[in-house]
Amino acid sequence: MEQDEVINKNLAAIGELIARKRHEAGEKQDNVAKATGIPQAELSKIESGRYTSLKYSTLLKICAYLKIQPNEFPST
Repeated sequence: MEQDEVINKNLAAIGELIARKRHEAGEKQDNVAKATGIPQAELSKIESGRYTSLKYSTLLKICAYLKIQPNEFPST
């Protein structure tokens, strides 16, 4: 998958996983936002499933920071 490709499937499940992993890591949205360069409001929308599409590059930044492995995501 190209980094500029857009993901538009399973966004609610992806958001739930990101939120769960962030909570497990004891991180606040603001900390993740600052560390990844993703606006906190955008991260909030991703976690709540209110996002209609997500850039792969954005997902990669979040995954790298929260140490989320690809096999943890729901299949498409």
